[in-house]
Amino acid sequence: MPAIIWNVNVYSTPDANATCRLIANLAHELGGTGAEAWLELGNEFYDASQGQPRFPDSHVYAAAMLPIVHCARAALPKARIAVVGRLGPWSAGLKPFVASFDAITYHDYAPSLPEVHALPLAQQPSYVAAYSKAALELLVTDSAGARWYSRA
Repeated sequence: MPAIIWNVNVYSTPDANATCRLIANLAHELGGTGAEAWLELGNEFYDASQGQPRFPDSHVYAAAMLPIVHCARAALPKARIAVVGRLGPWSAGLKPFVASFDAITYHDYAPSLPEVHALPLAQQPSYVAAYSKAALELLVTDSAGARWYSRA
């Protein structure tokens, strides 16, 4: 059974300490530090209507996530932690921080490029990850659910 994805509200909580308390409560509800979970730290902050003014760019966002990642790893050591990603400049701003996260998220709401659709479905996520030069795994969330993919 796959782990549940928890989209952690990192935008409207007042600070990292408040978010860490939420994660500690989640760990308690999941049965403690042995629980497996996927944590997505926010949602689509590359869209100005969702990320600003708190996260004007991916560098500010990623830096703000570091203390949250630290407490999440303490509360849920088996958790896989993903940050908000997007093809292009947004994900490029995450590169200085890649060692801190397990994956980037990619929300696929619209049809992809024709060359992606020409590939077998199982190869499409790896192609997108390679195309974007992702340094991490890829968490794809769409109407079909959520799936983790390695770059390989």
